[in-house]
Amino acid sequence: MGQWPGKTILFRCECVGILPHFVSNIHDLTIGPQDSLWVAAREGVFRSDDNGDNWEHVLSGLPAWHMDSINYDQASGRFYASSIETANLYESNDNGRHWRRFGESGWEVRHATLAPGRLFVVTAYDGVLTQAASVKATAGVSSAAGGSSEK
Repeated sequence: MGQWPGKTILFRCECVGILPHFVSNIHDLTIGPQDSLWVAAREGVFRSDDNGDNWEHVLSGLPAWHMDSINYDQASGRFYASSIETANLYESNDNGRHWRRFGESGWEVRHATLAPGRLFVVTAYDGVLTQAASVKATAGVSSAAGGSSEK
């Protein structure tokens, strides 16, 4: 039961599945094509195509550990993920079957998130960077303050 000033709110939760027992620290969740569930965790990225009944550890091009964020851009059909361990951003344009490093920005990536048509990246020391989600990986990332920030 939650509290809101002047109101009592009841929350009803339904379990959608249980991750493998060794997954202990979840950082992010996204919904992919055909309602697939994707989790970024300390133990890597995990995918479920059956509402959480079964989970697959996704490794094809991604680090096996310390994944911080996972996002699906429905407009472009691309996934983006970030790793705390490697400080890189990763991209998949084939429903998460294969992943590759996204761009060569030179920044230490800490987290990535999407807004309609835009990718936002939090860096370790240089603030927030942004790039249109539809721009190819070879293009430079623009700083949130404006202008090009290619390195």
